[in-house]
Amino acid sequence: MQRKSVRNMLSIALVMAIAMLTVPFGAEAQSPVVITFWNGFTGPDRPTVEALVAEFNAAHADIQIDMTITPWDSLYQTLLGAMSAGEGPDLVGFNFNYVLQYAESGLIMDISDWFEEGSNLDLENWPPALVERLQYDGKFYAVPMNFATLLMYYNLDIFTEVGLDPENPPADWDTWIEALRTITEAGYYGIAIGERQTIPNWPILLWGNGADVIVDGKSGLATPEAIEALELWGGLVRDEEISPFGLTGAEADQLFQSGRAAMGITGPWMVNGFLEAGVNFDVTPIPTGPAGPVTLADSVVFVVNASTTHEEEVKTFLDFWNSYDAQITWSAGTGFPPARLDLSDSPDLYEANPWAAKFAAVVPYSRFFMGGQRHYTEIENDIFVPMIQSITQGVSSVEEAATRADEQLTRLLAQDD
Repeated sequence: MQRKSVRNMLSIALVMAIAMLTVPFGAEAQSPVVITFWNGFTGPDRPTVEALVAEFNAAHADIQIDMTITPWDSLYQTLLGAMSAGEGPDLVGFNFNYVLQYAESGLIMDISDWFEEGSNLDLENWPPALVERLQYDGKFYAVPMNFATLLMYYNLDIFTEVGLDPENPPADWDTWIEALRTITEAGYYGIAIGERQTIPNWPILLWGNGADVIVDGKSGLATPEAIEALELWGGLVRDEEISPFGLTGAEADQLFQSGRAAMGITGPWMVNGFLEAGVNFDVTPIPTGPAGPVTLADSVVFVVNASTTHEEEVKTFLDFWNSYDAQITWSAGTGFPPARLDLSDSPDLYEANPWAAKFAAVVPYSRFFMGGQRHYTEIENDIFVPMIQSITQGVSSVEEAATRADEQLTRLLAQDD
């Protein structure tokens, strides 16, 4: 992290030196405004983040981005204290779920007047579900940094081996379940479903049957639609062993990567890893349930420190990041779909990265899991995940587990009444 900061400062110094050489004789050289920017992109996405920042810095002698990248857990541990003390960076990239906490605490800036029709910060550029996540109490506090959707990965070799057509993967629940059973009977796991420490998989199975964790501000865990979905998929895991129970997201990914599971549900960040591991795979939309097509969305967003004195310079950088060309660069380098809707079916996107184009195709029916819910972490870790594990491990019946979770969630949500 220190080496990176040094490199950034050297780059800034170089730009400043060049700028001084171009100042007319007798004029006073102006130092660039330095914007400090923290985020947690330490993984395969890091080089693209760095490339975009370097591109911006090269094009703006008067504004320079000094970026610090640390692991997400370290970022979250440091950020709150720094900003509460009126310090910290001018700009932060973090998960959309933190917007509520930081906006409610007055730590990030209301940027509602930054969004302009026809600009790169036009709200019409982004999916309505994402636009909703940028807000708190009717005001806007965030700008998209990235956008991710989930698809179903499937192993082409295993499909061929068990007699399934790899050119026609399952498109609905009936054909999906039939394929899962066929693969499991052949000695593989039909799918690896993450239950904990993972990008959520199980909410998609609820949504596909018309259920949800929270419905109109109330617990939806004991509705007939939720019980039906939990009975179906819980039984497939517990009794028919289409997937091991209790998997973390990393364990689920490893099962697919090692060829022990034929399918998995995850995001674009796994494409390069699976390709490097030599997996012969493709991706397809998650098969459609009775309630229609749906998938999960996730997003890292930009927020602006309420203590910054460089609002216009920060806005200039965010406008650049959300430009057509920058979004193409982002998708080309990371495999993530662009946040901008006008790029979803762009030939430029497919040429830049065909995988990103596939993830972009499902943006219109993507949903955020408990987006904007202040008790998100507690609901997921203490109520939802234990309910799923109780079902898949056969500790409780579906009705018992769902009723218990429903009562817990109802008590928790009542605290906000």
